[in-house]
Amino acid sequence: MNPSFDLSGSQVRQAREYPIEPETVIQSGQAVVLTGGRVAAATAAATVTLGVAAENHLGIPDAFNPRSNGKTIRVYDSPTQIHVSRAPEYAAVSGNTGSFTCAAKSAGLANGFVKLVDKEAGSVNKDPLGAIYDIISSDNTGEITINRGTENGKIDTGDIFEIYPPAGFASGMLNPRLSGLSLDGSTANSALTVMGHVSDLGLVELKLKSIFA
Repeated sequence: MNPSFDLSGSQVRQAREYPIEPETVIQSGQAVVLTGGRVAAATAAATVTLGVAAENHLGIPDAFNPRSNGKTIRVYDSPTQIHVSRAPEYAAVSGNTGSFTCAAKSAGLANGFVKLVDKEAGSVNKDPLGAIYDIISSDNTGEITINRGTENGKIDTGDIFEIYPPAGFASGMLNPRLSGLSLDGSTANSALTVMGHVSDLGLVELKLKSIFA
């Protein structure tokens, strides 16, 4: 995740230093928490965070980065900071003209949208890459129903979509890199809230629930 703007209107990207064990490995852009007063990586199902790491802390000596195994790390910790990350991307495992099933096991996507970004060779889907469809409904089995005509064939296995949940969506999880949104599962009290989209760039705007708010 990268900082984008602050809901307070501040033009300053606030990053403050926090204690960290020298051997702890944290990548810039990862969501982090405080454990025993020291920074640690968040978990995928985190419900609250300290913020987002503003630098790499690789836990080993680095001649070019003396902070790599230092005792402090900078963290974007403003509770009103909005970050951007790549929109979650999923391939259809089955489909028809008006819906497809994928590994996004999340209900509550209605009024969001999906964007077609790739197709398998030989796909019977005649829609152009970049086509955007409103989401009508979704469920925890991975089925997503979209507002799409029938004239361009069915959605085919292997067609790949970026998924943009609606603003206010707050039941996703952190992705495996802890640096963006995943829809692989859902949680009732997620640390992430979708605030908006920059679909031309393939980005989702996210706010993290903070220990300070």
